[in-house]
Amino acid sequence: MEIRRREILICIVLLVTVVTISGCIVRRLIPAPKRSFTTPDLLITEAELPLGWLAPSGPKKDTDNRKPVGSMQINLYTSPGSTGADITQRAAIYPSVEQAKAHFSEDTQFPGETEIKGWAFHSDKADEEKFSCYTYSNVNYPICTWWVRYQEVMIEVIGRLEPGHLSLEEMQTIVKTIDDKVVNKLDEK
Repeated sequence: MEIRRREILICIVLLVTVVTISGCIVRRLIPAPKRSFTTPDLLITEAELPLGWLAPSGPKKDTDNRKPVGSMQINLYTSPGSTGADITQRAAIYPSVEQAKAHFSEDTQFPGETEIKGWAFHSDKADEEKFSCYTYSNVNYPICTWWVRYQEVMIEVIGRLEPGHLSLEEMQTIVKTIDDKVVNKLDEK
């Protein structure tokens, strides 16, 4: 009798496990809604940048092969004399919300300080958001990243807070502009 109960209990546990796993798989397969925009439409343009900022090379394909085909990025410069991009914006549209959630969760595991004095921006429309800064051993200023997910859309903004080039306030201004743009695109019918 005891063996029979144990077998029934094992079958119930296996059944619950299979149902749970299959539910997760099915949710990953549910496609995101059709949108009236593409990934390049989510990138900030030179016309939307503060006075003096440049985006000389325009949008390019994102080189991160973990992201969906069609993912894009744009490099932004505070002045023509910048030695590298002061800010990089990356945009990706995932086939499903669950895939975007998984990628957001994976990317935001990166270490870094999240309580940044002077950072006050928070998106009212984002489903998930994280801002953190990290100082690498080979640079003497922080690299800050703002990750945000709106349903199946994921945006990443990376800023090099090099003194004399980019301030936290300037990065916050750019991030707000990007957030406004993405929210407006998502609200389009």
